[in-house]
Amino acid sequence: MGQVLLKQRVFVSHTADMADYPREVSYVQAVIAAANRAGLVPVDMSHFPAREGKPVDYCLERVRETELYVGVIGFRYGSLVPGTTISFTEAEFDEAGIAGRERFIFLLDDNAPIPTSLVDPDRRNVEAFRRKLRDNANVIVATFDTVAKLELEVLHAFTSYLQRTGAATLNGGISAEANSADEASYMDRVAKATYFSSRRVADFRAKMLPDIAGNIPQLMEAEEFLQQSNLYRDGHLTNAGVLLFGEDPEAVMPHAMAQCARFDGLTKTSPLEARNIRGTVPELIEQAREFVAAQCLRGQAPSSTDAYAGHVYDLPMIAVREIIANAFVHRDYERTDSCVHIRVFADRVEVVNPGTWGYPQTVPDGKYKLHQLIQEPSRRNFRLATVLRWSALVEGEGTGVIRAIEDSKRSGVPEPSATLANNLVTVTVSRQQHKPPNRWLQYRRRLPFAVAGLALSVVLALLVVPTWFAPAPPVFGSTVNIGVYSSSPGWSSQDQAGGRSGFDYDLANWLGQYLGFTPVFVDVTTSSRESKLQTGQVSLVIANYVITDSRREQVDFAGPYMMTPQGLLTRASDQANYRDLADVTGKTICAVAGTVSQQILPAGVAVKAQSTRDQCLNDLRVGRVDMVTSDQLLLYGLQRTNGDLSVSDLSFGPPVRYGVGLPKGDMRKCRVITDALKAFMDNGYWDAIFAKNLPGIAPQNYKPNSAVLDVCR
Repeated sequence: MGQVLLKQRVFVSHTADMADYPREVSYVQAVIAAANRAGLVPVDMSHFPAREGKPVDYCLERVRETELYVGVIGFRYGSLVPGTTISFTEAEFDEAGIAGRERFIFLLDDNAPIPTSLVDPDRRNVEAFRRKLRDNANVIVATFDTVAKLELEVLHAFTSYLQRTGAATLNGGISAEANSADEASYMDRVAKATYFSSRRVADFRAKMLPDIAGNIPQLMEAEEFLQQSNLYRDGHLTNAGVLLFGEDPEAVMPHAMAQCARFDGLTKTSPLEARNIRGTVPELIEQAREFVAAQCLRGQAPSSTDAYAGHVYDLPMIAVREIIANAFVHRDYERTDSCVHIRVFADRVEVVNPGTWGYPQTVPDGKYKLHQLIQEPSRRNFRLATVLRWSALVEGEGTGVIRAIEDSKRSGVPEPSATLANNLVTVTVSRQQHKPPNRWLQYRRRLPFAVAGLALSVVLALLVVPTWFAPAPPVFGSTVNIGVYSSSPGWSSQDQAGGRSGFDYDLANWLGQYLGFTPVFVDVTTSSRESKLQTGQVSLVIANYVITDSRREQVDFAGPYMMTPQGLLTRASDQANYRDLADVTGKTICAVAGTVSQQILPAGVAVKAQSTRDQCLNDLRVGRVDMVTSDQLLLYGLQRTNGDLSVSDLSFGPPVRYGVGLPKGDMRKCRVITDALKAFMDNGYWDAIFAKNLPGIAPQNYKPNSAVLDVCR
């Protein structure tokens, strides 16, 4: 993993008129162009999206996050910060000084030819501000009267600053390692695509390794993140950007896909099952791995770490994942006549990708054991591989191949082999072979005891097997898409290696075990749960889903399987200050917008709504709010991963009830899930999973009465 370096960012502060005039190229556009030429990332306040909370708080936080401040000041003072007598522009200037940022001021010359509409009728405020700027000894001030002169002055100021400080320039970026690649490579060329998916960027950032994510400001917008990653230039994605975060990668690269097939026997005949998979490279890796896993699942076996059995495959699945990832990351994307192929046979899996092994030094054609191909990492698609390593989806230099070899050895199968021919790489992973039993021998030996054995088996089954192990009606297919959260500690969260844990995750797996299906986990958010059920993207949602009458109009619920009052999360140093709900009066509390918690609040408090829980936690840490409210059990989960925060002993409001969400109108599935939940709660599984994921919390306060679960309606 290379050292993480951020490009220097410059906050561009201005009034609206500076962004609109002159019409051809505005003053602000000139500053942004100069910043780009100097290798800096401009942060323009006019591009900030609408959001909950006070705009000034967000603007000032962005000022503090940047390294440089530039003010483009004309003859309008600008809008006032609500409740004050100073403008947003002056507040941003002051905040940059408090934060110790280097400040550059560019004043429109008094004699510049501008329309009177760009001048305040009463110039007292703006003239006082301009005098304040000129008289400040800690500020670099220059004047301009044309766009061309402004761009030249700004570029000169930036280059002087960079030379003086030795700061990173255009060749910098989030990863110094990424920039050691050849910038003229195919991955770094600007593509025709303009549109990136903010959702895909957000999903990727949520899964980044902590040491990488910790260097990136939480409020950094998607476009700035892509610029910092050298994936977005001049308003367009690079080819690597398209493959990672494009809104529609297939429209730009139709060959960036995979053909998956399962064959009967050992040769390529007509496939028993075939599927084309499309999407970004992270999605392709995950989908291809899921396809292979579904074909090679042998069953379940007891687990030493979980209350339920785990999946058992006849393949070394870690090796499969590494080889699939290697194929998508290091294939030759300049070859448009071929795609990645995943082929599942009775005795093996083949992963075929266009290209050669190694780049620019290639390995000659031939057949090799995988250990013979461990070498210096390929420089083809270097940018793509580097960014993927930030999320641990791709291993570090050479370690993926080593892990594949080790996993095959542990699984008792031969080391994978690679065949290089015709500009294709075919890696083969063997499946475990199981000799079928001699049925005639078994029959001959057991025949004298057949009748007695059958009778004894029936009796033992009636005496020993509890009724709750009886098979449920087959209303689900072999796999079921289940919507879960990916960042709710204690409930359903995903670690840096992609592993999931939490009560809701364990419940989903238990339901799969009990009802005979394999869960396929799909990330959902608070706002997307209903839509993903309604559009069929998921069949179940298990994500702290509070049962309400308004939600019942859109979806159905089985349950409840959990009950919890509302709670309060405070800074650990402040917990002793809140012994009674009266102590909360007059305080500011943050709640996630659209949740039930936003509607259930103690009397006499001010509420600040944020779009995500992480934003609320950030507000709490920096002192913008006094507490965060949510379901008390959710807060206990957050407390486990946030040592500086603590759950108050106070609780309030009627208990909310978590249920399993289902599409509207399928009463049969609803009843099956309800019956399964009753078995889950009555036979010790609920208690075991609760203790595992929420240790130290008294379960009796949160466990519903299984005898009175809601009737499906």
